[in-house]
Amino acid sequence: SEAKEQPTAAATTGPSAEEEVQEESALDMLKKELDEAEDKLKKEKHELLLALAEFENNKKKNLTERDGRRRNAMVNCARKMVEVYSEFDAMAHSEDKVDGLSDASKALQEGINLTRDLYRATFE
Repeated sequence: SEAKEQPTAAATTGPSAEEEVQEESALDMLKKELDEAEDKLKKEKHELLLALAEFENNKKKNLTERDGRRRNAMVNCARKMVEVYSEFDAMAHSEDKVDGLSDASKALQEGINLTRDLYRATFE
C-alpha cells in the first residue's frame, strides 16, 4: 500500500502525452477565440467609422441647407423692405397731386416723408 502512495517517476518528470494534447487544444481554442474577437473588433470599428462619416456628411448637408434658408430669408426680407419703401415713396409724392390738404393730412404726409427718408438712409 505504501508503493501506491508514492508517485511514479513518469508522473514527476512532466505532463503526460494526454495532458499535452489537452493543453495544445486549450491553446488552439484560446487563439481561435482571440482571432474571432479581433475580427469582431475590426468589424465594429469599421461600422463605427461608417456611422461617423455618415454623421459628418449629414452635418455638412444640414449646414448647407440652413445657410440656404437663411440667405433666402434675408433676400425675401430685403425684397419686402424695398416694396415698403416704394409704397412710402409713392405716398410721399402723392402730396404733389393734392391741393389744399388739411392740417391732419399735412401732418400725416410729413410722417410719411420722414419714414421714407429713414428707409432711404437705411438702404444707403
